[in-house]
Amino acid sequence: MKRFLALLICGLCILAAAAQTDSAGIKLLRYKDMLNNGLITPAEYELLLKQLPGITVARTLVAGIDTGALADSLMFKKGVDDAKDYFRTGGVFGSTLAVTAVGSPVLGLIPAMIYTFIPPKEKNLIYPDSNLWTNIAYQRGYMKEARKERRASAWKAWGIGVAIDCLAGAAVEIVLSTRNKK
Repeated sequence: MKRFLALLICGLCILAAAAQTDSAGIKLLRYKDMLNNGLITPAEYELLLKQLPGITVARTLVAGIDTGALADSLMFKKGVDDAKDYFRTGGVFGSTLAVTAVGSPVLGLIPAMIYTFIPPKEKNLIYPDSNLWTNIAYQRGYMKEARKERRASAWKAWGIGVAIDCLAGAAVEIVLSTRNKK
């Protein structure tokens, strides 16, 4: 996925620089490849891009499409995908389930509501590349998906806890009704 995004962004940048000589596009590809292989840092990459004539990576119109907005949407999607792969809810499920099943469904609403409205802890924000975290669009995508997963985990646990309470209540009722018949 990283390679696809890099190639797509690089391709868009090359299209934007079509008015320039082919050497600028080739240099852009070479610089992007060096960045992907870890031969240069992102800061060095940005510095090299500034030296290329006529290429503005941040905001360039290509056939009426704002590549900066496209890059932002790709980074947002990358953040969402990374959150799905790397984010851990950090005990949300277990604590909500325990309070709901051992306590009551009403008590279980407390942690479920807390986990719904409080953002995830920093220690649970596991992302594959710290350089990605500097991108605002990536952060927004990651945090949106992380909150969504955290909320879903809390409410799944609450639902399972309610089901456990109902089954336990039904089991107690059955046991008590069979004892009364004897």
